[in-house]
Amino acid sequence: SLELYNYSLLKEYDYGVELDIEKINEYHSAIRKRVIRKAIEKVKGNVTEIESIHVDKIIELCLEGRTGAEIHLPKGVRAGKSYNILKIYICRDIVCRGISEKSKGKISYTCERGEKNKFFKKVLVPGVTTVEVLNTSLEAVVLDKKSFNVEIFKVLRYNSLVQFFDYDKLLDKEINIRSRQEGDILNPYKCKGTQKLKKYFIDNKIPREIRDTVPLIAKGREIVWVIGYKISDKFKITENTKSILRLEYKKS
Repeated sequence: SLELYNYSLLKEYDYGVELDIEKINEYHSAIRKRVIRKAIEKVKGNVTEIESIHVDKIIELCLEGRTGAEIHLPKGVRAGKSYNILKIYICRDIVCRGISEKSKGKISYTCERGEKNKFFKKVLVPGVTTVEVLNTSLEAVVLDKKSFNVEIFKVLRYNSLVQFFDYDKLLDKEINIRSRQEGDILNPYKCKGTQKLKKYFIDNKIPREIRDTVPLIAKGREIVWVIGYKISDKFKITENTKSILRLEYKKS
């Protein structure tokens, strides 16, 4: 079941997982149940208080549920359908952080309202900026164009946690690592013009329940990097770039 779970897995994040519904629906009913239980275990740390009826409801959601439908399970576990994606996560409108109790082999959760988990920090350049709420850090290094191969930038994946930017285009304002704010805009890489960050999240089917925890590199209301997803075309490296800012996002 672990192999089939991994086969249907689309994404894992701090508070949940995303699975491919089309792949889940291909499985025999018994396999489906094992995959769902494995997903719940990944999110919750165990399957205590999760009964067959709960798993059956999730399978029914996959087969017949509408987009946007959601099921509430014990211990704050939620299951939601978004197009062909099954999302299993902890909590809906609150951010939950898992705390490992290694001695007991269990995971407990402390929950706080999302507003308390908003974050905003000035990026230290050069230096390391920590984001305690997410248990992560951002390392910033300034490079000279002569010591950098532009071809490296061209082959970087959009979701890479290491990205490069034209530093001179960022010098006129303080840059921050923060959670989303009303009025944020993004000029997605290789796209013309800007769009509201909210629209970008919707168009790219980023789950509502994690949008407040997606870290952003921002210059005012302009988003430089939606970490893990997309950089801004406005601040990309070009042949005319003289100074380069290397940013690496690290999970502790």
